[in-house]
Amino acid sequence: MRPPLGSAVDCAVGSVFDNAADNAVDFAACYALAPGVAVVRRNATTLQIGTDPPRRFLLADAPQCARKVLTALDGTAPLGEVVTAAGGLVEQWRPVFEELLIEGLLVPAAELELPAPHLHAERLSLIHRHGVSEANRILAARADAIVVVEGDGPLAETIADLLAGAGVGDVHHQRAVGASAAMPDGKRAAPRPELPRQYSRRSSQRGSQQCRQGCPLPRNSAVRPYPPAPQTHPTAVVFADTGIPNPGRAAELVLSLVPHLAAFASPAGIVIGPFVLPGRTACLNCVDRHRADADPDLSRAAEAAHSPARTAGHLATLTAAATAAEQVLDLIDGVHPPQTVGATVERPAGGFYPRRRPWPVHPDCRCTRVLRDP
Repeated sequence: MRPPLGSAVDCAVGSVFDNAADNAVDFAACYALAPGVAVVRRNATTLQIGTDPPRRFLLADAPQCARKVLTALDGTAPLGEVVTAAGGLVEQWRPVFEELLIEGLLVPAAELELPAPHLHAERLSLIHRHGVSEANRILAARADAIVVVEGDGPLAETIADLLAGAGVGDVHHQRAVGASAAMPDGKRAAPRPELPRQYSRRSSQRGSQQCRQGCPLPRNSAVRPYPPAPQTHPTAVVFADTGIPNPGRAAELVLSLVPHLAAFASPAGIVIGPFVLPGRTACLNCVDRHRADADPDLSRAAEAAHSPARTAGHLATLTAAATAAEQVLDLIDGVHPPQTVGATVERPAGGFYPRRRPWPVHPDCRCTRVLRDP
């Protein structure tokens, strides 16, 4: 009897078996279905492995033992033993397992690292989008990351909480420049830490949560409510204050080659970006210069628009925070560049679709010279 072959749904399968040697299955090794993958019987002869695109697979003409084989794949027994214990034929299952391996639905047991409990759902989402190996790499990158969120209002607090909840290992919520913050030992920390390049691995832990007045979400106790230690080089800094980002602070980050993102929410809508990659993309000063070229008197109106009295509602704050946090995670994850690199994403109040506005480097700004000047 010809081995039953599956068909992948909503994903390319053109040359799947051309590279079978690179995805050979070892029946003496232990494998498991990827976390979150369900086995569903579509009809009397067809099983579906996985529920949502792009990771789902149809097994047509499935033998009677198929469901028993698939549901027993938990990584605790060699693959050959799982098949024979269910009454199946090893060679009949080989092409099916190889295709499941290619599609990321079957993974070696050694890759099934268990994250912290609060990251379980996040890991399932990453596995669905990228596969187990890439999800493990992304979570490790997030655990190593150091992100500083600067701002006094609920937007800054919410961004910090979202990043910590997504697995960023070291999240600092720093009050606006000019304010001081208490360290755990009771000492006062300087509002502007030095920024040399030094990375260290950290793990994300979530403790008990408590509500804070004005913050749309419960506070995540993994967020450190003080600046990072001196001699720390952040992975990214987020400006999320109600006021205009401090030009001196922004210039400092450009000179230190620290990526930084501006995030703003008001009753009129939200503006996220640009995400500045120093020396490579337009900086905040470039944006100010472009706006001044178009409207020389805009600065006075901008100060009024950024008044602390113009606090955004909870829905706008959550939308802005989620968008900003997603951009920071895109930078850390390294799968694709953030949409706000060299651009702003703007969404007016009551609007559904955001608008992406690109910002080129201003010809009179020297920000791109930081990579060339000694």
